[in-house]
Amino acid sequence: MRRLAHSLAPWALLLSATAFAAPALAAPAEGPNPIFTGGDLFNLSAATDAQISPDGRTIAYVRKTADIMTDKARSSIWVINVATGEQRPLVTGTGDHFSPRWSPDGRRLAYASTGEGGAPQLFVRWMDTGQSVRVTGLPDSPQGIAWSPDGTRIAYLMTVPDDGPRLGSAPKSPRVRSGRSRSRSSTR
Repeated sequence: MRRLAHSLAPWALLLSATAFAAPALAAPAEGPNPIFTGGDLFNLSAATDAQISPDGRTIAYVRKTADIMTDKARSSIWVINVATGEQRPLVTGTGDHFSPRWSPDGRRLAYASTGEGGAPQLFVRWMDTGQSVRVTGLPDSPQGIAWSPDGTRIAYLMTVPDDGPRLGSAPKSPRVRSGRSRSRSSTR
């Protein structure tokens, strides 16, 4: 009997070790999945074009995200309260919203948007009321938006369609005589 118990002891030890280890091996791993998948792309955001308000209390920036339903990048304008770190969307919705620029007094924010469809247009938002107004009707996107120092005007760049520079004209084609040509030959 003692011999039988002695021969079964390693088996009992092995059985008890695997009985306790099995639940530990079957438990899911804690933490994020270290493998980056295509679906992870839609959870990423990028901040660009940060603009600090004249009083230094607020930062406006463009947040770029990916829309899983349309498989396209989307841009919206967000603001950060520098004192608290709180972030909130300022200009969102359909279309893309970009190029935020503070007025010199910090009471208005100019930006470009495709929110109304078509080509991007220039908008101005009053920060105290939240109202925005479109100020252009352009055939192409405004770029390089800048306020005048007194805040009464907004300058921007835009490509204007043109035929291109004319460096000269082609020479006139040679005239060709009509009729037969005569050839003269002389004998001497």
